[in-house]
Amino acid sequence: MSLAPYRQVLAVPGVRSLLLAGILARVPATAVGITLTLHVSTALGLSWARAGVVTAAYTIGAAIGQPLTGRLLDRRGLRLTMLLTTGGQAVVWALAPHLSYDALVAAAVVGGLSGPPIFSVVRLSLAALIPADQRRTAFALDSMIVELSYMVGPALAVVLATSLAPGYGLYALAAGLAASGALLWWLDPPT
Repeated sequence: MSLAPYRQVLAVPGVRSLLLAGILARVPATAVGITLTLHVSTALGLSWARAGVVTAAYTIGAAIGQPLTGRLLDRRGLRLTMLLTTGGQAVVWALAPHLSYDALVAAAVVGGLSGPPIFSVVRLSLAALIPADQRRTAFALDSMIVELSYMVGPALAVVLATSLAPGYGLYALAAGLAASGALLWWLDPPT
């Protein structure tokens, strides 16, 4: 297997920083579900079923919010979208360790609603940066990065949630999402 097509894609200006920002942003995004589950079951000492309710609330919020953030991205651009979603994520996940169970369910919905469109931004930006004849290779490279983030994110969440004091996993999530959103805002790749 020749690596030359991947080298050509990585040589396009802006692609390396976009893919690096993409993996840094996707790792905390893939850790949300397990972080919430472990917070409810360990820090709050509640059942796995109640933990599942919080994670489901987050998922429902994301199912509603992602099309809305995609529309915001199309209409108002990347910077405003990342500013609003990153701010929402930082506030929700930084407050989450201090919330009661019922308030955490509501916060999880808000966290899902305000989720940054990381996956969409990276794909749109790759399509804008890469010539048409190299897009298949670029998308394959991005798919490998997505798989890597799904391996690292939940594992890192388990380590943080089980080895640190209760709530620190959510603080780490807030910090990771805020930092990665700020990085994408700063890079402002074309979409």
